[in-house]
Amino acid sequence: MDRRPLVCVAGFWVAGSGIWSVRQGMPALLVYSGIAVALAALVFAGRIRPRTGALCLLALLLSAGLRVWSEAGHGSDLTAAWTEPEGRSVIATGRLLEPAAIDGDTVTFPIRASVVRSEDGSGLRVDEKLLVRVRLSAEEELASAASWKRGISVEVAGELKLPADAGNFGGFDYRRYLNRQDIYWTVSVKGADAVKRTEGRVPVTDRALRWFDESREAIGRLTDRLYGDPDAGYMKGLVAGIADDIDPDQYDDFSRLGLTHVLAISGLHVAVVVYILLMLGKLARWTRERSLAFAASAMPVYMLLTGASPSAVRACLMSMIALWLARQGKLKDGLHLLAASALLMVVWRPAVVEDVSFQLSFIVTAGLLLCVPVMTELLALRIRSAFVRSSLAVALTAQLFSFPVTAFYFHQLHLLSLLANLVLVPFISFVVMPLGMAALALGAVWLPMGLVPAKLAALCNRATFAATEWLGSVKALSTVWHQPTLIWVIGFYALLLATLAFARRSLRHGAEQAAKASAVAEQLAASDPFDPEERSKRIAAYADVAQDGRDWTEPLHGRRSGMPSAVDPDFASTGWRSDPVSSLSATAAGRARRRISFHSRRYRQLAYALLALGWLGMLAWEAPPVRLDRTAAVSFLDVGQGDSILITTGSGRHVLVDAGGTVAFGAPKEAWRLRKDPYEVGRKTLVPLLKQRGIRRLDALVLTHLDADHIGGAHAIIRELQVGRILFNGTIKPDDDVLRLFHEAEDAGIPMYAVKAGDVWKPDASATFEALYPLRTKSVDRIPEVDEQNDRSVVLRLTLYGRVFVLPGDLEAAGESAALAELRRQGEEARAVDVLKAGHHGSKTSTTALWLSWWMPSEVVVSAGNNNLYGHPHAEVVERILRSGAVLKRTDVQGEIAYRIRPDGRLERRAKRP
Repeated sequence: MDRRPLVCVAGFWVAGSGIWSVRQGMPALLVYSGIAVALAALVFAGRIRPRTGALCLLALLLSAGLRVWSEAGHGSDLTAAWTEPEGRSVIATGRLLEPAAIDGDTVTFPIRASVVRSEDGSGLRVDEKLLVRVRLSAEEELASAASWKRGISVEVAGELKLPADAGNFGGFDYRRYLNRQDIYWTVSVKGADAVKRTEGRVPVTDRALRWFDESREAIGRLTDRLYGDPDAGYMKGLVAGIADDIDPDQYDDFSRLGLTHVLAISGLHVAVVVYILLMLGKLARWTRERSLAFAASAMPVYMLLTGASPSAVRACLMSMIALWLARQGKLKDGLHLLAASALLMVVWRPAVVEDVSFQLSFIVTAGLLLCVPVMTELLALRIRSAFVRSSLAVALTAQLFSFPVTAFYFHQLHLLSLLANLVLVPFISFVVMPLGMAALALGAVWLPMGLVPAKLAALCNRATFAATEWLGSVKALSTVWHQPTLIWVIGFYALLLATLAFARRSLRHGAEQAAKASAVAEQLAASDPFDPEERSKRIAAYADVAQDGRDWTEPLHGRRSGMPSAVDPDFASTGWRSDPVSSLSATAAGRARRRISFHSRRYRQLAYALLALGWLGMLAWEAPPVRLDRTAAVSFLDVGQGDSILITTGSGRHVLVDAGGTVAFGAPKEAWRLRKDPYEVGRKTLVPLLKQRGIRRLDALVLTHLDADHIGGAHAIIRELQVGRILFNGTIKPDDDVLRLFHEAEDAGIPMYAVKAGDVWKPDASATFEALYPLRTKSVDRIPEVDEQNDRSVVLRLTLYGRVFVLPGDLEAAGESAALAELRRQGEEARAVDVLKAGHHGSKTSTTALWLSWWMPSEVVVSAGNNNLYGHPHAEVVERILRSGAVLKRTDVQGEIAYRIRPDGRLERRAKRP
């Protein structure tokens, strides 16, 4: 720490801001106090100098103070001034902070509002960022939206809305995401006519930034002319950091293998640009100093041209500092450059520490700077090729240091990721990316010239896409990780650094002892063994080597050279004719070496054992080989206007009942209205949520019926997770989406079973699934085609440790009567259940009084979307439920409704929102 004060100060500065992101108030103060005590202990122990400790503590406290001050300066003027801003019709006047982003018929842009007028005419002066979302009415309005540039003044009329929070435990919190950008309210606008330009001066900074915006748009247009789909979107992301047009499926393939970093501007991109700029300076015969100054001055331009993401800012800052120091002849190691970049970024915007890109960029870069040399030395013991050794060291180090952050945020690791990074990243970086840059440079001069490298890049892309698709399709090698705790992440990095430090110490010590033994061997070889004066020197040499007790020299010296080994305990028996005293001395030295070596080996073995136990403990903590918690669970997930229920049995088996989705009415959307990456509940909500909870395999996927709001997310689940079986209602719906789902299940080798009343499935001793509906019919040769699916819904009675849940899908009144009639025919009587899911999202055609009186539920859960078009749950149904004496719970209001059932039958419940 004393040798790297800048690194220490930067580390404590980042920690000061990061701690406040995780804990606020008194818990944060306790953490800061603990760090201060630890620093004081290190100072008193003599491990660090008082000056270093004081600098670190000052950095920690100043960073924390700056973060608290910046947080206090944020907040919403609208929230403070109005009691209920939600749903108000407002007219906001302000200036665009970014160019409008057009995605199909939806346009979004942030404004810095100066005045907000309410529907009653009262005006409020504010200084607040608002996110404006415009739904275009006609295709002709696209031209107007394209004219909404950075810096222009506008007046927008719309409805004030609070951003959506996370509806599920561990789900994406859009409100928090916007709050980190100092945005607390959105304005929903209908039609481009509601956005009017007003007179206003465009600030100088906005004029300069607008040039970069227009340059990025020009790069995008040129790329579209050089490439076809899907190459155009991919090359925009690879070369210019424009990720908006990347094909979603293609992005998923890269994400699955941990390759998305090549689509973000980072150190590799900047290194290629700096190399090109220095080569241009060399061709122009500039001096070294002038070339370095030219490259350094180009870095801010490149940073803004590529979007100024945290990884790009980090790489460009490091390059600017490095080039400037190189010009001054004062360039030091990369760790100081990294520390200076981190310090500048966090001082400028303290909340940047919460950005995933910032975390991955700095953690992985620090890992590469610190540990690649050690990893290279370790690999040198087995791999002779320097190129393979260095490439593998970089890829392995990056994989190890990115894994905890990846597991925390993305919850997956493909075991072929290392191979993909080892092979594809160099190919993309040193072949495809230079071709893409050349295509842009030549195409800007004359389009036909740019088409030549563009065609070559497209050919290379075919190989890249095929490789990523094939490697990512191996589901058996895809691991899913339950979201780890922050303590686990910190412990992983601490253990990783301890392991690499121990390895480095062992390697260095081995090299020192080999050198020492070699020197002793040379000294003894040059001496006369029969000279009495040499005897004491030889014994001292033996003892000196033996004191370390490490047998590193045997493979390097000894009989192969024709000389006796300098540390050979059997020196006297090698056939050398030495005098008895010399032989006795050698034997005694050998025995002493063995005794000391025995104790040294014990210490090494203890260290190995402790490290091995540490790693086993880390893995067992987050991925226990045996399920110790026998608690079962039922979670009614918030998937909008649809159904999805996650069930976990006592032995840890997982069943998903329905997969949400969206029902589309009317004619298909016009092409211009289609979004580039439309929302799909399986890909955007269910799969991330299941992975976040450590679920990589579903023992069963139950589709109660085949309507779109129950099967929409099943496609993504089949693609991304392992599914043991699909249980459905035994019918088929004449719909392309249903046919595609059945084909996907067949291609994935997933067996499908038709469920009928009377079927019972016991996945383990804690759980029993009983099918109550649909009723059994005469066997037929083919699956019946049923368009209206609601009254063919599978009705399940689930028993977990004696607690009973009834899940009726979208069963309506006629189906409810038929199911109850069948139960009476079988001799069953009305019985109280713990939880009943309301049929058909609370529609008035379901959950009849007869149905409620039969089941007598303690609680009823309605799964419906917030502000849905159908008015679910219907007021009549709500009244019936409350009149029955049941407690009503709603996913549209409370978000996810989760139940936990203990082995002794205790039922616990919680909701995402109170």
